[in-house]
Amino acid sequence: MNDGVEAPTDNYQRAMSGKVVATKYTTLTFDDGGSVLTDYGVYSANPYDMPFETIMTLKSSVKPCDTYNCFKLKMRKELENLDTAEGRTKEERDAIQEAMKLISKRRVFNAYALVAMQRAEFIAFKQLKKIAFTEITLDYLYKLKQLQNDNLAKFFGIQVNDLDNLTILHALVERGTLEEFCLDEEFNMNETFKSAFMRDIVKGLQYLHKSPIGYHGYLQAATCLIDINWVLKITLYGVSNFIAENYELGNIKNPDHSHPIITYEQYVCFPPEHIKEYDPSGTLPPRMVRGSEKGDIYNLGMIFFMMVENTEPYHKQVATDRQNLLKDILNNNKMPDSNPGNREEYNLMEFCKKCWNRDPAARPGLREILKNVNETYPGSTGNLVDQMIRMNEKNAENLEKAVAEKTAELAAAQQVSITLLNEMLPA
Repeated sequence: MNDGVEAPTDNYQRAMSGKVVATKYTTLTFDDGGSVLTDYGVYSANPYDMPFETIMTLKSSVKPCDTYNCFKLKMRKELENLDTAEGRTKEERDAIQEAMKLISKRRVFNAYALVAMQRAEFIAFKQLKKIAFTEITLDYLYKLKQLQNDNLAKFFGIQVNDLDNLTILHALVERGTLEEFCLDEEFNMNETFKSAFMRDIVKGLQYLHKSPIGYHGYLQAATCLIDINWVLKITLYGVSNFIAENYELGNIKNPDHSHPIITYEQYVCFPPEHIKEYDPSGTLPPRMVRGSEKGDIYNLGMIFFMMVENTEPYHKQVATDRQNLLKDILNNNKMPDSNPGNREEYNLMEFCKKCWNRDPAARPGLREILKNVNETYPGSTGNLVDQMIRMNEKNAENLEKAVAEKTAELAAAQQVSITLLNEMLPA
């Protein structure tokens, strides 16, 4: 109703409220607001003979919602689980169950931004003073935004001098962080995943180090993101020096009443030479520090440790001797303790100690690191998709070979049967 005049939509809603209308093809049920309640179905189709299998149905029903009526969806599973279907072996059921876990794995976002209709993740700092950009800084940020690589998450820009927040935005990547996968006890980080993700990180860094930006600065397992196609993309690159400088100038600080941007577990994995620039005593609260190309190599060794050991580099010390851990790292050259399960990964962890050398100039280059990864996982080359394609091709070849062998055996058996039959029949 509007100024005592009844609108056409009011007539429609009142007329259709709660009605059930049967047509030649379907039956339509309307809720109290005049909207059609819609049911949904989820089906699975076999690619060979195309039978449809109902996985679940979503049934809608009217539900009162304050002074209005809305509807909710009720889920009814037609099958308890795909992996309990008859005719499947235990290996097939286990593989299906593992695949369903991987497919359904997604990150949970408290919030995200829209940048020109693209979803963006962001980290925000409390801005205390207005920030003036020099021509050099503006040129740097322009070059940062121009970077484009399969293993980099797109940098969208920095929102600054807007109220009291400084926000860094980059492309949203959905599936998960490498840190989440490394610490997930239910996820089997086998050599296929390890080798693919390691190569993706190295390729992203190779592009970054050759670019005008020249460094990452905040390379952590938490800033390595896995996208929907299982490609690893590095994010939050090239901004740590800008952030550290504005910390030092008193322009920004960590946000109030929120989770820390840098956790203590991440902070102790930064290169010691850069931590000392901010915190020589090892007693200040964690924050983002400056970065460099050789500092990225140090961080890369820490990421490789997490992928092999499936734990934080200093998890035991963080729990038992947190007060002295950082001092030992800065002053006593403390390194993570590793105990890999095979000889190849033991050699990789020994190589990572070169990445943690306190002399940045003595740390290995990316080409040498990639060579070591290839030696550790010789049977797995390329990214994860490439490896899966090769695995399927190999399985297809094995299947063709098995079919050919069985066909030959069948032909031989038929020939024997014909020979015996001819011998049994009279001439």
